[in-house]
Amino acid sequence: MEDNDTGNLLYEENIDTENRIIGIVDIGANFVKAHIAQKKEDRIFETIEDIKKPLAIGKDTFSIGRISNTVLLQLTKILKELKEIFTAYEVQETLVFASTAVKEAKNCDLVIERIKIATGLDIKLIETIEESFYKYQYMKRHDCYLRLFGNKSVLIFDIGSGGLSLMIAEGDKLKYACNLEIGSLRLRALLSNLERETLDFADILDEFIESKMHTISQEIKKYKIDFSIGLGGESKVIYNLIFKEEPPRDISNISKEKLLKFYSEIKDKTTINLIEDYNLIPPVANVLLPSTIIFKKILDMCMLKEVGIMGFSFRSAVANSILIGQDNMYEDDILSVSENIAEKYSRNISISKRMLRFATTIFDHTKDYHAMGKKEKLLLKVACVLHDVGKFVDVNDPGEHSYNIINSSKIPGLSLLDRDIIANSVRIYQKKNPDEKDCSFNCKTIQEKLTITKIAAILKLSNALDSSQKGKIQDILLDIQDHYLIFKAMTQDDILLEKWHFNNESVFFRRIFGLIPVLKVV
Repeated sequence: MEDNDTGNLLYEENIDTENRIIGIVDIGANFVKAHIAQKKEDRIFETIEDIKKPLAIGKDTFSIGRISNTVLLQLTKILKELKEIFTAYEVQETLVFASTAVKEAKNCDLVIERIKIATGLDIKLIETIEESFYKYQYMKRHDCYLRLFGNKSVLIFDIGSGGLSLMIAEGDKLKYACNLEIGSLRLRALLSNLERETLDFADILDEFIESKMHTISQEIKKYKIDFSIGLGGESKVIYNLIFKEEPPRDISNISKEKLLKFYSEIKDKTTINLIEDYNLIPPVANVLLPSTIIFKKILDMCMLKEVGIMGFSFRSAVANSILIGQDNMYEDDILSVSENIAEKYSRNISISKRMLRFATTIFDHTKDYHAMGKKEKLLLKVACVLHDVGKFVDVNDPGEHSYNIINSSKIPGLSLLDRDIIANSVRIYQKKNPDEKDCSFNCKTIQEKLTITKIAAILKLSNALDSSQKGKIQDILLDIQDHYLIFKAMTQDDILLEKWHFNNESVFFRRIFGLIPVLKVV
């Protein structure tokens, strides 16, 4: 995997976390934030220090499209200072994340390289939805969450500087996820010219946000939302200004009445007015109005009378994830969201589940031949769930459509690279007679190409075992004898179609794994 891929964080295997001190750096649009934490006991970690340094990276990215040399030098200086602090605390592992403000800059690659040369730090790029997913997982670990919302449908939203993430959880499973490019700072930069031309900027901003949320609101209205929770710093600031106090650690509520009253107080104020009236620093004052309007829109969209907030940070959520572990929580949510995407494109989930069962059996019995791990097994499972989404567009030639749908879908817990591996695997699997060259894509390492090829080969055999899509084969047992991989199919039906398809697909599997698949009925 590449250095800037974050997917591996969810599946670090056999790492001793006892007494480990870690440092998390979050390079945001307005601040560079750092968190030093240590595991104390089961499910508990201690914050040693939390640091925040202002730096207007997002102002550069969202206005001129690139990070200026002046800001880059300031960022480098801050990272060097944080590195010295980490050394003083004897931090054993350092992770540096950057989201939209760095990721969308035209000179992103150059910025990452110059920081690496100057500081020795590797920056991991992360999507807005990934930040929100870490926070959601952290929230799920709070006892109060399951106690209050264990049987309810909850909309979780996270307002960032570059985007708005929306997730829907039903009970302890994530069902839906999306990301809109209407982050608070992005909106300010995008509509800055209009702000200078009108006295009704709040109304213009409201209309613009409404237009951007319209399509997604139609999808969300299909769910009966019982409650909504805002995550992150923007939520915390709004609570603090309304109640004149810091929010408690657990979930805190803001009524629609209080939110609307607050909105009426700030809607006609300039950024300078907000700084003076509420004693805010400029970066916070600048994004307060768009954040409050998004809060208001969430309440209207879900027809709710109050909204909850949990204002913990992304960096503390990452620290918790690494130090506490519990990988299985991620997999359940990833597969649940994937099933929701498949259903959106009218796919039969029962067919995908049969394919998934066959695929995991093949994966487990051929470990000595494919050398893939826990992470790759998850990618295989998601590929099974989404293996035929492209048929929604074109039944006869679904490969490219499946590739585009998977790559454009937001699946929290999977990085851009993860989704691309899955999308390429599905595209290769849907080719009639693929060869090794079909798996040689641009900008892929040898390891990634091999992973794509192996997953595609397993998908082909797994699909063949249910060619009729009638579930004729109830289960399979596998046995390896010499160079033969023997499939013992448990069935009472005629599986002539499955045998024919299996024999055709076994050619590609044999090329990749060096095993000859043989299908027998028991």
